Amino acid sequence: MRPNSGLVTYGDDGDLWYLTLQYPHSPEVFTFLRQACVRSLSSEVSPGREGPILFGDENHGYVYSNTFYLKDNEARGLQRWYSIVILVMDKMSLMQSWPLLTRFSRLLVNLLQKQAENVYHLDQADKPQRAARLGASSAINSANFRLQRRGKALRSLMELTGSSQVLSTVHEHFTNLLQLGGNQMSETMLEGSPSCHHFDSDGKDCRHMADNQ
Repeated sequence: MRPNSGLVTYGDDGDLWYLTLQYPHSPEVFTFLRQACVRSLSSEVSPGREGPILFGDENHGYVYSNTFYLKDNEARGLQRWYSIVILVMDKMSLMQSWPLLTRFSRLLVNLLQKQAENVYHLDQADKPQRAARLGASSAINSANFRLQRRGKALRSLMELTGSSQVLSTVHEHFTNLLQLGGNQMSETMLEGSPSCHHFDSDGKDCRHMADNQ
């Protein structure tokens, strides 16, 4: 995608449209989002590194991050790490949307990983010696990350998945997510003791009510 280009989908009523850009127009949003992306691939990861996690604060926004890897025959460790990052300012709405975000993320991740796996096997058949050499290398860490970035340019998502339409696919998935999220959003007055919501990796809501005694 060129820096000044984008993808757009218009809603059914014509009053709402969904736009995908390489960078947000707002400098403030760009800063918050950039920080969220860096943290999602470094310090803010789930115990097994893969999977969803929530982090953030009221000043810089709250982030839903789902980290995953794609197979890459050209990368150290034969894989590249990515994360799906969703940044909002309302923590409660993000927590309430956790099951929806987890289902959405899993569908998109599974699709991208399947496509990348197919390309990886084709690459291995074509360059088996390179795969064996890189497979013996250590995974990317803070010490060798910059060294790799100074070398050969990293392959794009289109190259990793072998799909020239992968950006359109990602745009379509996020558009569907926003449409579903908008349809499910509502305001409800609650009475009684507050409840604390905990969600597992499958997006299941495990509620623990406060003890009134």
